[in-house]
Amino acid sequence: MKKPIILLLSCAILSALIVVALYGFSNQHVRKNNSFLRIILKNPFSSISEMELKYNSYYIAGATENHVYLANITALLHLLVLNTKEKDTTGIALTDSAEITLKIKNLERLKFKRPRISVMDPYFYIMDGVMPGLYRGKLSEWEADSFMFDKAAYFIDGIPFNSKSFAIKSISSLTDEQVLGRVKADSPYVKFAPGILQKQIDGKFCTDGMLHYDRATGKLIYLYYYRNQYMVMDTSMNVLYRGNTIDTISHAQISGATISSERSYTMGTPPVTVNETSCVSNGLLFVKSPLLSKNEGEEAFKWQSAVDVYDLKDGTYKFSFYIPKFKGKSFRDFKVVENRLVVLYDQHLEINELNGEYFPKLESVVF
Repeated sequence: MKKPIILLLSCAILSALIVVALYGFSNQHVRKNNSFLRIILKNPFSSISEMELKYNSYYIAGATENHVYLANITALLHLLVLNTKEKDTTGIALTDSAEITLKIKNLERLKFKRPRISVMDPYFYIMDGVMPGLYRGKLSEWEADSFMFDKAAYFIDGIPFNSKSFAIKSISSLTDEQVLGRVKADSPYVKFAPGILQKQIDGKFCTDGMLHYDRATGKLIYLYYYRNQYMVMDTSMNVLYRGNTIDTISHAQISGATISSERSYTMGTPPVTVNETSCVSNGLLFVKSPLLSKNEGEEAFKWQSAVDVYDLKDGTYKFSFYIPKFKGKSFRDFKVVENRLVVLYDQHLEINELNGEYFPKLESVVF
């Protein structure tokens, strides 16, 4: 009787040690130098203002030249609006704020599951891919209404790219894998674009990534989390080209596991993340990377995080810059709008002005 118990305990301990070892290997892979080089800017931006936030559950819903909009994952219809334009006599911006409670027509019939607020002037959008539901309202009025056929598909993520069209990431009912698609106001309301996301392992975690729309160029961008690739598409979801980030991880280093009791599929071991978070603006792709380059030491990442910048016109790497950590922690989210760099930490927000020598403005396409 004792032998089976000892064997089970030994297996449990060994399994735990293997998980710890794999996690350590994953972190070590992030820390070690890779065979690529970074061009580091010395003065990429200057500070304008900063403020402390009451909660660590905010995310950047959007930004304009004059305002930053913060939504909250726990207060579903709450929006914090920050003024970034006005300046006092010393030239320092005054970050006035206003708390907005969004209204939705026929609210009593709505049961949000996982809403996400997105701001693209002159509208704000509330998207819930679990209900599913799509709602739109004007920034000056703060009341949204269902504005297009929104019951055609469930989705994981969505982003508006004009007043009546969305790009979405969903799960295919045919393959049970991630797929990109488009939702629009007229028939066919939903059109998926299989083949854009390229499966390497499971078609789920290996294709996971971030979906963006660049208003200046009218292009859609999808950036993988776990490999060094992104796609630039037109709004009809035709792939214009596939670009690569400067690191060398071209194959996702992940493993999946099925939990039979819960009928779910989850990540088996901690993955190697290649692209942590990103944003697009003025024809540029900004990528926060946790990977050290060949010309960086570990000390470089101790107090700051690296952001790599790519030209969306042809996919070329331009340069990189550092964003300092705040109280030892890296930023969670960031957004670039016009000449503003908005950086969000847990409960701290910073607004910076980009150096125009490196970041020229582009005229936006008609929205």
